Amino acid sequence: MKLNPKRVIYYERYLWDAFIVFAVFLFIYLFIQGFLISSGTVFGRSMENTYINNDKFVINKLKYLFTEPKRFNVVQVVAPGEKQLVIKRIVGMPGETVIIKRGSVFIKKDGNEEKIEEPYLNKNKMYTTVGSRQTEPKNFTLKKNEYFVIGDNRPVSKDSRSYGPVHRNRIVGYVAN
Repeated sequence: MKLNPKRVIYYERYLWDAFIVFAVFLFIYLFIQGFLISSGTVFGRSMENTYINNDKFVINKLKYLFTEPKRFNVVQVVAPGEKQLVIKRIVGMPGETVIIKRGSVFIKKDGNEEKIEEPYLNKNKMYTTVGSRQTEPKNFTLKKNEYFVIGDNRPVSKDSRSYGPVHRNRIVGYVAN
């Protein structure tokens, strides 16, 4: 049985077109994952009650190309001194001094000190420095492009209280619900 040359050309063309479509979709998917959005899974308890272990979330990598991070945004960061991606909440902005005392976060800027309200915290827990019962206030002065990030579940969160401020270039993106 002899193959029809027109049919062979048709199938070759069909396979080539299918390959091109697949390659374009693969490129678009990788571009979106790498530069626009990606997804993640919460590992651990550091952001409870906002996010619990195994919760899924979406990271908007595009948002901070056009705007600066804002206080109380939940962001994905590369933790300093580690290669691990974690999600934390921004409480301190560049140029401010963050003061942790009596389990509360105070912001000092231009000589004024103000306690920040954190309605997302579990009011039944005592919030201190990781692994200790803090009695003395702890101050962190942020430089240009530095942010103070902290977990919502303070007793178990490893965050800027232990590894210091996070530089802007270590913020991967905005965590969207």
